[in-house]
Amino acid sequence: KRLYIDIILFAVLAAVLATNLYKILGKKAISEDAISSENNNNIEEEKKIFSNEIMDYSRKQVIDLDKDFSFTVFLDGAKSAFTLIVNAYKNKKIQDVKELLDSNVYDNFKESINKIVDKEEEIKTFQILSLQSSIANIEVIEKLVKIKVEFISLQEKTLENDTKTSKEIKDIWVFEREMDSESLIWKLIEVSSK
Repeated sequence: KRLYIDIILFAVLAAVLATNLYKILGKKAISEDAISSENNNNIEEEKKIFSNEIMDYSRKQVIDLDKDFSFTVFLDGAKSAFTLIVNAYKNKKIQDVKELLDSNVYDNFKESINKIVDKEEEIKTFQILSLQSSIANIEVIEKLVKIKVEFISLQEKTLENDTKTSKEIKDIWVFEREMDSESLIWKLIEVSSK
C-alpha cells in the first residue's frame, strides 16, 4: 500500500512540475494580432534584452524556425527557470528541477552540492533580491537553437547562526531546444559564473 501512495505522490509532483515548466518556458504568442501590437510596444524593450553583439540575422533565424517565437517571453521564462534552479540548488533539492537540466549540468550540480555540504554551514534562508537578464548570443544549427543568457542577480543568504550576506553574481547560462520538438522545454546545457 505504501508503494502506491509513493507512486501517486510522484505522479502529482511530476504533473505540477510539468505544468509549471509549460507556463514558464517557451510559451508561444496567442494570435497574430497580439504579436503585431506587441511588436510596436516592444521595440524599446527588445533593445534592452539583447546585448550589442546579437545580430539581426541570428534573431531572424530563430523566427524563421518558429514564427510565433517571442524573445521577451523566452527571457521571462529563462528568468523563472534561473530562479527555480538556483533556489533548488541552494536548498539542495536539485532533483526537483532535473527536467530543466542537461544530464551533465545536473551531475555537476549534484557533485557541487555534495562538496558544499562538507564545507559550508547550513543555509537557513536564501532569496534572490533582484534579477536582470539579457540575451548574449544566439546560435542556430539547422533546427537546434542555443541561446546564451547573461544573468546579474543580487542573492542573499542567512546562515543558521543568523549571519546575512548579500552578493551580486553574474552568471552566463546556455539554453538549448530543438525547434521542431513537441516539447517546449529549453534545457540548460551550460553554466558559468563571473
